[in-house]
Formats: sequence, C-alpha cells, structure tokens
Amino acid sequence: MRYIDSASRNTSDVLGDWLASFNPQAVDALRWQTGYFSADGLAPLVPVLNELKAQDRLTNCVIGSNGGETGEPDIEALVNLVGNPRTNAKIGVVSFSAGLFHPKVYHFTRQDGSQAAYVGSANLTTPGISGMNIEAGLLLDSSAGDPANVLTDVAAAIDAWFNGTRPGLSTVSSLADLAPLVAAGILGVAPTPRTTQSSSTNSGAATSKVRLKPLITFPPVSVKSSTAPSAAPPAVTPPAAAPSVPTGAATAT
Repeated sequence: MRYIDSASRNTSDVLGDWLASFNPQAVDALRWQTGYFSADGLAPLVPVLNELKAQDRLTNCVIGSNGGETGEPDIEALVNLVGNPRTNAKIGVVSFSAGLFHPKVYHFTRQDGSQAAYVGSANLTTPGISGMNIEAGLLLDSSAGDPANVLTDVAAAIDAWFNGTRPGLSTVSSLADLAPLVAAGILGVAPTPRTTQSSSTNSGAATSKVRLKPLITFPPVSVKSSTAPSAAPPAVTPPAAAPSVPTGAATAT
C-alpha cells in the first residue's frame, strides 16, 4: 500500500503517472468509477483501452454526470475507445436530481491474477490526472502484499452498478444511446470544460494567490468513430503549456 499526494509536486504522486505505468498486454480487466469525467482524462489509459478492445476483455466504466455536466462528446469518445457495443464492455452514466455521484476509484486486474487499485480524490479529468489539482489517494497492489480480498471488494463494487437496476444509472451500449440522454438532461451537448478555475469572485484577490501548474502532460488523443463516420470526432489535447491555476480551484474537477 502506498499513499500518494500531489501536494509533494512529484510526478510519482500523480494519478496519471500511475495509470500510465501499466503494461497494456499484462492487463486482463479495467474498472473505474469517477464522479467527474472528461475525454481528456482518458489520455494515460489509451494503450490499455486499445488492447482491451482488441482482445474483448472486461472494461467496466461508471461515470458521473452531476448536474448534467458531462458532455455528450466526452461519452462518445469513451464509447469509441472502449469499442461498444462489445460483449465484455459496460459503460454507465450516473446522475441524480439531488446528491452527487462522487467516487474516484480505478481498478486493474492483470493477466497473472494480481490486482491493483487507486482509491482517492482524483477524477478522470485533465486536472485530476496531471497534478494540476492537489489530489491524494491510496494505491493498493496484491502483488506487493496488499489484501486480495479488499481489492476484490473494490472490483465488485464497480461491477455491482451493472448487476440489476440501480436508481440514477443510465447504461450506454452504443452511440445511439447518447441522444436520449441529452434530451433527458443527463448529458450536456458540448464537451465538458475541465480547466480548473478560481472560485473567487474577486479578480484582484485571485491574482495574488499561488498558482499551480500540471506536473504531467500527455500527447493528444484522437478518437475516431467507426460507427458514425459523418460525425466529427472529439480531439483530446491536454494542455502542453500548462496554464496557471489558482489553488482556490473549483471542486467539480
């Protein structure tokens, strides 16, 4: 077990560094649940997602759309990367009229049966994966001696969203499922803006605050749809120049 905290300003304490550390050929299954999501947060997972899609291995994703903030293009990018519809992939969008879907949990099962997970504060967004935000969490790994039963519980909690019917959950089996979610107000029309902004209304006060910059940047992610060739695919471009961000950042990132 290892505690990571990006307040250290070390890249080894950033979620994106851990996500990018997995050998795609060694991963047998990927599960996650994240309270806030944008397609740019997928960047460190692209090699693993491509391999899982090619081999039709388990990929279970539970995404929050609190207040309908998650954009349709973000979920379209996820559908295309995961490869839905396919047998061993499930995507769920969770949205409530009151209360938030707020977990941040990522779980890998390796081909050798070992398991690893992150449980903490970082969402699957650019600020969450890059160290732009101060985030903290625990890393567990059965190959390092952490209890396998705890890691199994983490995986089971994510899978449970797809066992039966849960209030607030909308499943996305293909791109055809997205338009009804937009019509219902569960998804937004535009991509989710996930650049962190100051919560201060006093611009003078905001400029005097210490500013954070990303610790990691990832190459652009190009997502092309094979099922909807006429649609313009979203391009994910994490910030290369690292825009400065106040420490009083909004929490919905």
